[in-house]
Amino acid sequence: MANFIIEDLKRLFARGGHMISRLLVINIIAFVFFNLLALYDPTTMEGTLRKYVGLPANLLDALLFFWTHITYMFTHLSFGHILWNMIYLYFFGRILEDFVGSRTVLAVYLLSGLVGGWAYILVENLGVLAGIPYFSAQATLIGASGAVTGIMAAAATLTPEYTLRLFIIGNVRLKYLVLVLIVISSLLDLWSNTGGKIAHLGGAFMGYYFIRQRQLGNDLGRYPLYVVDLLAALLKPKSNMRVAHRKKSAAKSRKGAAKSNKKNVPVQDNGNDRQRKIDAILDKISKSGYDSLTKAEKEFLFKVSKESD
Repeated sequence: MANFIIEDLKRLFARGGHMISRLLVINIIAFVFFNLLALYDPTTMEGTLRKYVGLPANLLDALLFFWTHITYMFTHLSFGHILWNMIYLYFFGRILEDFVGSRTVLAVYLLSGLVGGWAYILVENLGVLAGIPYFSAQATLIGASGAVTGIMAAAATLTPEYTLRLFIIGNVRLKYLVLVLIVISSLLDLWSNTGGKIAHLGGAFMGYYFIRQRQLGNDLGRYPLYVVDLLAALLKPKSNMRVAHRKKSAAKSRKGAAKSNKKNVPVQDNGNDRQRKIDAILDKISKSGYDSLTKAEKEFLFKVSKESD
């Protein structure tokens, strides 16, 4: 059972997979992992998790624990919290992804989460300075709500007239549905979980602004995607193939084959075909790099390398 789950996950995270599905899986895996840890000592562990993966309102902690600006938007501890976030992410995210593609959806998610988190930090600290009791500099933010609300706002801004048929209600245009959901989840009873609702509004603004700038020809997504691509390149495992060694061997084989032809010494066809295939692959590597090879070519070259050891 574990094998086919792993294979399905590999296919999902391979190039061309749906980004919304990837984000759902990452959030769910993180939810299960953190809740399993919390079973060990619920009170202490929850505080520890919030400290190291939640986004702190305290400015100094927010700078020291810089990774929490990203990790908080993939962290949930309650089932109801992750359930509604993932329903909204799937429902509205798939609409957005159909129009703008996977990479842009990822950019909207990350930027909306970042802006929502920064809005939370700003308002919490301003509230503390103003002496408003609803705010605390020791608070911590967790959850994908800011990022998800940004996805919702981006979808509604891009396709406001997109019509959905809802059970009982009937046909509803996307702009009205998103507006109602944001009002209900973020503006009603604002003084309850104020910091979290400020993060919702910050994320919604970023989703709206992202699409408006895109319509004007400004791609805000290039900044987070550049960082994502850079990290992916750094984390990508390097090949241990001894290409230079095989290339020299191939050159020697070509010279040997030429001498054999001059002496009219018969050479087996299957040997010639094998060598020609090796030469073609090595030439392709020298021109376009190892990553340009197909899966079958990499497996063939690996097999040949093992045989020569």
